[in-house]
Amino acid sequence: MNPWSFDVVKFRLGAASDPTNQERMPFYEEIARLTSGGRPEYVGTGKRYNSISADTAMKNPAALYAPLDRALQAVAENSDVAILDLSEKSGAVTTLAIFRGKMFRHISAAIATALADERWNNERKLIVLLPERLSEQDEARRALANHLASRRVILVADDGTSTDPDFPSAGYRKAQEIVAPHPPLEEFRRRMITRLGWFRSEGTHGNFFRHYFDGSAGANYLDAVLEEYLGASTPLERPVYVIGHLSISPWLLKPLQGACNRVRLPFDIYEDALKPDNSRAINAEGGIVTLVVPMVRSGGSISVLAQSLEKRLRPTKLQILTVLIEQSNARSDGCHKIENDDGRVQDIHYLLPVSQKVVSESVAARWQAASDPDESPRSNLTTQEFWDLVRECGVKPEDDVPPRRSAYPIVPDLPMALDRYGPWLADKLWSAIRARTRTLRQNIVLASPRGEKGSSKLASCLTASVQANVVQIPREAIESVIEHGDANAVVDPDAVWYQELSSASAVVLIDEFVGDGKTMDAMAAIAQASDVRITAQCCLLDFSPSRSSGEVDSLYSWQASRSQMPPPAQRANSIIPETVNEPSTKTD
Repeated sequence: MNPWSFDVVKFRLGAASDPTNQERMPFYEEIARLTSGGRPEYVGTGKRYNSISADTAMKNPAALYAPLDRALQAVAENSDVAILDLSEKSGAVTTLAIFRGKMFRHISAAIATALADERWNNERKLIVLLPERLSEQDEARRALANHLASRRVILVADDGTSTDPDFPSAGYRKAQEIVAPHPPLEEFRRRMITRLGWFRSEGTHGNFFRHYFDGSAGANYLDAVLEEYLGASTPLERPVYVIGHLSISPWLLKPLQGACNRVRLPFDIYEDALKPDNSRAINAEGGIVTLVVPMVRSGGSISVLAQSLEKRLRPTKLQILTVLIEQSNARSDGCHKIENDDGRVQDIHYLLPVSQKVVSESVAARWQAASDPDESPRSNLTTQEFWDLVRECGVKPEDDVPPRRSAYPIVPDLPMALDRYGPWLADKLWSAIRARTRTLRQNIVLASPRGEKGSSKLASCLTASVQANVVQIPREAIESVIEHGDANAVVDPDAVWYQELSSASAVVLIDEFVGDGKTMDAMAAIAQASDVRITAQCCLLDFSPSRSSGEVDSLYSWQASRSQMPPPAQRANSIIPETVNEPSTKTD
């Protein structure tokens, strides 16, 4: 056998993604190295998947056995190590409930059967990556007891704990950084919704803010960031009391409470901390106190809050941490300085810089209505929101034009809109998709045309929102279906994109915009030829709503011709009113 060779078990629970792609392969190589101690070589052959939808597995756990057994039997004969990835941190699994109850018993049964087969190399180790540790009393683990004792099978949980006492847990946690898409703060940023509108200031100046920030979709990641800041000694000193000022941003409460609970720090919201009979506040008097707020623009309102807390608590030090800060106040050291009324300088530590524009009431009055941050989410853009978005992000000639038709002379700059407001737009589209299906997100793939900038950005935003896999269908396959009308002719069982698509129980078709609708029709035909149910078809803009008859979910639609396109010809910000520099007393 080739020394220290390894293979990856090609099994997926839910929609498949290529287990041997360039992003994951270094991760698997490192696991093989940690197991064998040598420099490993990948000896896998073929790319065919054995997969089962999470829906099916949860309804009928016994159905897990057959596809996993086939995948295990297909492991390369000359491999010393085989890796079965069922980890959450690697992105292989997103539904933890899959590994509780009866489901893992069928997984362990398939493993035991494969190892008992004479075709399985007796010296080969099987490394099974799991989301969480199985207790020694777990029935599925007991079924593998002999193999675990001989170390032919090694179970490794996402926290690094393993059934092999010699397995390097710290090395495994380090290897997870290879497949970690982004650090927690970046994951929070990618999910933070920036709503465009006209939001009235809470202050007395009569100003309107152009953006409302909603971090609720990334609360779990913000929780981890706050835990690190509050529990460590740098850049903030460990406080004896944490106070949260939520203003109109309730999304901060849950992650802040969770972080304080884990690092064992007493916590109150600002209003409760000022109450004279609050025992936590009384106990914190004379100690270090940390105030956490969602947003700081100029810092004027923070100075008022700080003085009230200092008067009530008389802390030896008051530290301030804001999740968001107006980008004009961002500094390389992550600390913004303001001057209090008494002349003292106050440091404000921050996590993310954002753009917040402020306009006067007289300018905002030209618009139809002020925006309400508490309104129920809509699955589309209002007319006011859409044209406001066009004015903010501009227009451009159409690019990524299919070869069979001429380009629209001018279209809204959707890639720019997605760069600035992607999570907001994706959240609206996903609201429409959720209304059409109850399928687990583990089973859904998003299918888009390959190589199109706007569609790729939209798919990326939706992936961040719902953690679904993206399949990019080659443009040549789409054009072939349009020209010849035969979707079966482009089906290639050996193509990775087809394996990923056909492994799903449901697919959402997405495109930047729908013009003549032929691209969407071709993708639908390919999905049907792959025996995949189409959950929804969605786009940002629908230029032919009369054709789609409600079948396509879009953020905005109007009937347009290629020769007479209605979008305004202004470039980005060309008619946006000048911002004002009046101070704000609002932390949002």
